[in-house]
Amino acid sequence: MTSLPFLLALLAPLHAGAVYVNGVIADDLRDQQFTDCKVRIDKEGNVWIDAPYYSVKVVPPKATEDAPAPPAGAVLVNLNRYWLVTDDHESTGSVVEVYVNGVFTRRIRSGDPQVILDVAPWLRPGDNEITITALPGTPGGGVLNVYLGEGTNLKGTVKMDRPIVIFGRKSTDDPQGSTRTWTLQAE
Repeated sequence: MTSLPFLLALLAPLHAGAVYVNGVIADDLRDQQFTDCKVRIDKEGNVWIDAPYYSVKVVPPKATEDAPAPPAGAVLVNLNRYWLVTDDHESTGSVVEVYVNGVFTRRIRSGDPQVILDVAPWLRPGDNEITITALPGTPGGGVLNVYLGEGTNLKGTVKMDRPIVIFGRKSTDDPQGSTRTWTLQAE
């Protein structure tokens, strides 16, 4: 009998789909071994693991000072539709804060890993105020870009054709910082 970790290791370089355990997406699953389970791969390359003796639940990441937990309560707009994405071109000294409807959503610093964040928990149907503040400091190097808008998650890559929010912090910007506000219409 072939073990599940061995099978998944062989599939990893070829895998184009997602991994599901008991119907729950588990692409970030690491260091796990299942016994008494069934594995099937569908025509899209998704790996489905049916493990009846295992319980799977989605656990939100722990909140930090730079990345607070989403607001509690029901999400009123579609998940996986509205995204915050960053693109840092070797910037230095920049710190940017993002607010959605007046609620602190994320702090982005030069050199941080790329952020791809579903902002649906912070949105409400209709007009939403998006505010980005570049904190005082001495920006240097390349530009730190922040985009926010409607997009599609293509297996971990967000495609955003026309972002509503385009904010760039570059070395020639005022070291005193700046604030800009946009309106995003959410359905």
